[in-house]
Amino acid sequence: VLYWIQTVPRPLKCKQKTKNMAFTNARRKLNRFAQYRQELEVVVGDRSPYLGCKGKYLKAHEKDTANGYPIWVGAENTMWIYSTPNGYWRVTDTTEDFREGMGYIISREQHHGRPPEEMEAWCAGGEEDPSITIKPYRRAMVPPPVAAPIIRDDKTVVIAVHKHPSQSMGITIKAPELTVSDVKPNSVADQCGVGQYKGWHMTHVNDKRISSAADLFDETKGVSSCKIRLVAPDERVESELGQDNEDVPPKVWVAKDSEEPLGLQLDNMVLISVVHGSPSQRCGLATLLGSKLIHIDDHPVHTVEDIARYSMGSEGLWLGFATDPHHTRRPSASSSNSP
Repeated sequence: VLYWIQTVPRPLKCKQKTKNMAFTNARRKLNRFAQYRQELEVVVGDRSPYLGCKGKYLKAHEKDTANGYPIWVGAENTMWIYSTPNGYWRVTDTTEDFREGMGYIISREQHHGRPPEEMEAWCAGGEEDPSITIKPYRRAMVPPPVAAPIIRDDKTVVIAVHKHPSQSMGITIKAPELTVSDVKPNSVADQCGVGQYKGWHMTHVNDKRISSAADLFDETKGVSSCKIRLVAPDERVESELGQDNEDVPPKVWVAKDSEEPLGLQLDNMVLISVVHGSPSQRCGLATLLGSKLIHIDDHPVHTVEDIARYSMGSEGLWLGFATDPHHTRRPSASSSNSP
């Protein structure tokens, strides 16, 4: 009995020890792969017949390996970077080549655990090709969105804006005068100094006349730099507007988060107040108190349900008002565009 008591725990301890060793070995394997970069770039000469291998590659999951080494999958093509059974880095277009070591581009020498970017030379078609290299992928540097205003005279300012193509400007302009009514804090426009020109009128983007917020969106989307021309409020004339504003109901572009409420308080669709800190307050709708809301993105609205249907899920929309509560005329097409 004493012998049985002493020997029973031993198999349990051995089982736990085996489990710990397996966990340690898995951790060592992950640490061994930590030296390999997440992103690589294959560079191929323009005249090379292997241009299909060119582009960015992303390292696959740690569990996805080939012959004991990590693999990279093409982000811009259907190619793979893997280690052959005899220890060479190679680029191929199918995982079926992993076992046989087949493919297109191959390192000149065995890697012995070194990552692909440390290989000195690469071969293709049985010959060394100096135009082929594999290097760490480097993301394009985003220029700082800071630029000093270029003052042309006391009443006109041109601001050069530098940004990443994916960045938005962060400007809210009020139609139809295209007045800069709000600048989002820490946005591209704010860092470039547009915020100090609130109340000024935007007339041109990249020397092209704009007549709506949609024009501003179109001219600044997907570009890394642009020039914005602003005119002082007392210098805004009808010739700059390019339209007659006397009989055009006010339209306001409201920028907001997709699920953020507008913050309007209406009485029979007449604006009586706006919620503090709401998108409506930020875009200056408080100046239209007493006006009747008649359109949202050119959709006639008659009830609160109409407002919810057209506004929720949108990151920006046009609100059309009638300064006279009995005004129901549809806004003119020149001011009905929305980004």
